[in-house]
Amino acid sequence: MIIGVVGTLGAGKDEVARYLVTRGATHISLSEEILKEIKKRKISVSRRAYVDVANDLREKISPGVLAKRAMKNLKKTPDFVVVSSLRHPAEAQVILNYPNSHVLAVVARPKIRFVRVKARAKKGDIKFWKDFLEYDREAMKGKNPAHQQIAKSLELADLTVENNHTLQQLHGNIDKILRQITYDDKE
Repeated sequence: MIIGVVGTLGAGKDEVARYLVTRGATHISLSEEILKEIKKRKISVSRRAYVDVANDLREKISPGVLAKRAMKNLKKTPDFVVVSSLRHPAEAQVILNYPNSHVLAVVARPKIRFVRVKARAKKGDIKFWKDFLEYDREAMKGKNPAHQQIAKSLELADLTVENNHTLQQLHGNIDKILRQITYDDKE
């Protein structure tokens, strides 16, 4: 089974992936593919660099290039894989082209996401509400069809988990989804 994870900044994509690893998944992150390219280009690591490099790769190679690269890095497809940080519908479609695959949307209210982003204090993360809203608007629609298109990616999700409360509630909701898709996939 392959689960691709899509969501907005601070929604909890990485937390969902971490939890799925505790349930036996192998984790692949599209952000790691972008970081490899940032280092190859010798660019300073920042949120802007991640966005710009990913958009450049999608424009010059193909909109699904990051997911294709990530999946190619697997020697063989394990029984259970989580692919995090899908940000373009072509990336989601790459995942959905595999048998027994799903796209999971992680959703949370904007204020909650902003508080999380500030608290995690990752290098290059957004510090001001106005900037957060601007980034969110750009990430949802993109200025170019090859750029981030999170809104369209979310539309491809066949599963959704809400992450507005505690980690315990999130983990419980993920367990419910796993039980449901495991049951559905056996039929």
